[in-house]
Amino acid sequence: MKFSSGQDGWITGLNTFYGAPRMEVYRTADGGQSWSLTAFSVPARYATQLGKGVALPPVFQNARQGTLKIRGTLHGHVTMLVYGTDDGGATWLLEAQGLPANDG
Repeated sequence: MKFSSGQDGWITGLNTFYGAPRMEVYRTADGGQSWSLTAFSVPARYATQLGKGVALPPVFQNARQGTLKIRGTLHGHVTMLVYGTDDGGATWLLEAQGLPANDG
């Protein structure tokens, strides 16, 4: 969980319970009174490997642009998926995959 202000906060996680893993991002704009869910899929080639993955909280460069990273494994190697947003976190698009996961 990470708050970027007193009102704006994020919870990230991987849901592996039903089918292929889904990245889930919960957002609050009212200090945690209510939360909304944005869920999106991870690439199929990572689907069976991400059960031990870690979704890191998003990092915003400004009010609209941010990145969100998922650490996982592919064929036994730790890798990273990087998602980006330009609408304040309403939607997230995959920008890079298979990166070495040596940076947080």
